[in-house]
Amino acid sequence: MAIAHLIGTALDVYLLILLARVLLSWVSLDPGHPLVQWIHRMTEPVLGPIRSLLGVWGGLDFSPVVAILILSFLRRWIVRLLS
Repeated sequence: MAIAHLIGTALDVYLLILLARVLLSWVSLDPGHPLVQWIHRMTEPVLGPIRSLLGVWGGLDFSPVVAILILSFLRRWIVRLLS
């Protein structure tokens, strides 16, 4: 049960980092800022492959939406399986 809680919490934190990435795309912050760079480094390994599969449609990148949906599903599935 403790491992399920730990995994659920880790995925929740990562989902928040993905949400931060989405919010950063809506505002113009210095891309050289250490926090902005850290968020990009943390999320790009997940978003990059999804983006390469989906592409970008009309300048819109749907990879964060797909990543959030997949990770939310995995979180529910893994936590339910381990509980």
